[in-house]
Amino acid sequence: MGISYYTFQGISYLYLVYKAKDQPEKNFLNLTLYMLYFPKIMAGPIERHRKFLPQINLSGFKFDHQRVVEGGQLVMWGMFKKLVIGDTLGIVVNKVYADVEQFQGVPLIITFIIQPLQLYFDFSGYTDMALGFSRIFGIQLTDNFRRPFFAQTVGDFWRRWHITLSSWCNDFIYNRLLLKHRKWGNKAAVYAVFSSFLVIGIWHGANWTFVVLGILQGIALTYESLRSGKG
Repeated sequence: MGISYYTFQGISYLYLVYKAKDQPEKNFLNLTLYMLYFPKIMAGPIERHRKFLPQINLSGFKFDHQRVVEGGQLVMWGMFKKLVIGDTLGIVVNKVYADVEQFQGVPLIITFIIQPLQLYFDFSGYTDMALGFSRIFGIQLTDNFRRPFFAQTVGDFWRRWHITLSSWCNDFIYNRLLLKHRKWGNKAAVYAVFSSFLVIGIWHGANWTFVVLGILQGIALTYESLRSGKG
């Protein structure tokens, strides 16, 4: 449960400590809390230890009525998005995908349109609940979504959708590969983009459809990059 989230968090923590860019956390309880903090273990966000660990102060926790109210409201909003909107749309999507050959025309078009919305409300609903519970405890997590369907480009979409995953892959895959193969010139950027989105695709699911998804995103981003470069 939540293996991809605490794996990515563990990798970033170990890498930065190993490279002596960060000091290791000496309090085992704090480190365990960072890795296994329950609101984010199921659906993220992929929180960075640099932001999370300084917020932990178990001995100095104080009750704050306003914080509890705001956090509770965010939890309720997340539950509404997930249970009322996401799960309701999921009934339609799952019914069609369970036996696609029995449907044609309008039902398939409607399913194609609402599936991204179903994924968004389901996923962002979980995120809002994690942010809300954390606010009650006095911990600020990173928001994972910022109106992704208002994005103007594919690159802009990934800066708005699952923000912490995109940011993690940018810092620990894209930038590392770009630096390592900088002698390749533009080819290094293309290689880094495809490697990053291959990981993002596999992260979403261990089957070939998600590998293809990652490749298609890599193609789109490479095209955007080359096009903007020519401009």
